[in-house]
Amino acid sequence: MWAFSDDMKLAIMVAALVVFAGLLSAAGAIWMAREFFWRRRSRMKTGVKPIDSGRHFKKAA
Repeated sequence: MWAFSDDMKLAIMVAALVVFAGLLSAAGAIWMAREFFWRRRSRMKTGVKPIDSGRHFKKAA
C-alpha cells in the first residue's frame, strides 16, 4: 500500500513529530496566556474600580 522508501518514511515521521510538537507548544502558549489574563482580570475584579467608587460617592453625597 505504502510505496515509500526508508528515507521518505523517516522524513514523514520527522514532519509528523514537528507538527505535533508545534501544535503542543501552541496549545501550551495559548493556555498560559489565557491563565495569565484570567488571573489579571480576576485581580482587577477584586480591586475597587474607579467607576463604581464614583457612583458610590455620588449616592452617599
